[in-house]
Amino acid sequence: MTTSLYELAADFAALEAALTDSGGEWTPSVEAAFAVIGELEAEKVDSYRAVVAQLEAHSTACRGEAEAFQAKGNVASNAVKRLKTRLQDYLVATGRTEVKGNIWRAVLTANGGKPPLTVLVSPEALPELYQRPRIEADTEALRAAAGEDGLVLADGREIARIEPRGQHVRFR
Repeated sequence: MTTSLYELAADFAALEAALTDSGGEWTPSVEAAFAVIGELEAEKVDSYRAVVAQLEAHSTACRGEAEAFQAKGNVASNAVKRLKTRLQDYLVATGRTEVKGNIWRAVLTANGGKPPLTVLVSPEALPELYQRPRIEADTEALRAAAGEDGLVLADGREIARIEPRGQHVRFR
């Protein structure tokens, strides 16, 4: 018979009330009832511990699996990067921007956003016009000041240049 801890608590309370009613006299029936409840309680506590141990082991195993899956995901991500880089290198080496498979096309696509900007001098060496209060390069001002050739000149020297956009492979 399955008894919950709540039922056991109610049984203990009932036995305590019976003892109070009998003036604290331990009759054989009260003692037998306490023995049964005590055994049920012991079994329940042991069962709880067994379930808790199982859940702890399962929790630990799940965390281990999560770490293993994370590691496998990282390996897969790195493999994707390597394969796309190889395909990109192949397209660049053959002078093409697209190669067709039987199902998919691999297309060499320019990265979006602003083209990379390389600041050629330390931020402290930039004219104040191109500095931010924290003394960092004001890339927006440098971009805006770049000429047709992508160069930014100050005091007769090159201080920054607009770089060509990078590329990546996209499957369509």
